[in-house]
Amino acid sequence: MTASKLLKYICKQLEFFYIDNDEKLDLSDVLSALEKVNFCFSHISAKYYNANFSLKDVHHTSKYTVFLYYLSNIVFKKNKLTLASQIYALNKMLHSVDMYYEIELPSVFMLEHPVGTVLGRAKYPDYFCVYQNCTVGGVRKNNKIYYPEFENSMELKQMGGGMYLV
Repeated sequence: MTASKLLKYICKQLEFFYIDNDEKLDLSDVLSALEKVNFCFSHISAKYYNANFSLKDVHHTSKYTVFLYYLSNIVFKKNKLTLASQIYALNKMLHSVDMYYEIELPSVFMLEHPVGTVLGRAKYPDYFCVYQNCTVGGVRKNNKIYYPEFENSMELKQMGGGMYLV
């Protein structure tokens, strides 16, 4: 997939949902996100993952979710806050995930059927894998919120009404 085709595709999605597109998505933003997602996926040996994000991958929702997260995070770091919010919300609408653009997810991670997943402001390790319906959030104690810090590669799975760290 060429980056310019992907840029056009995402811009059409954003134009469909938002009338206030004052901040423009640039080809350099898409190229940066492609670089991050290609690095991420090159370290994953799971079925359907490979090093190169392609045109078909926009229809592989787990992979497109990761791409849109990286894209929102990249434009956030360029201080395009409205655009970051729109890409974040697009990801939320399309995939029912909450991966806020301000959180720092690792350079290598995988989502498998991520519907219902909320990833909060924790510290995540490389080789982090999350399955459906998992929430990582903070705990409020004495008017302060504490977030978990995961140190090793890990999986989060929702089984039988609860989330489990594997």
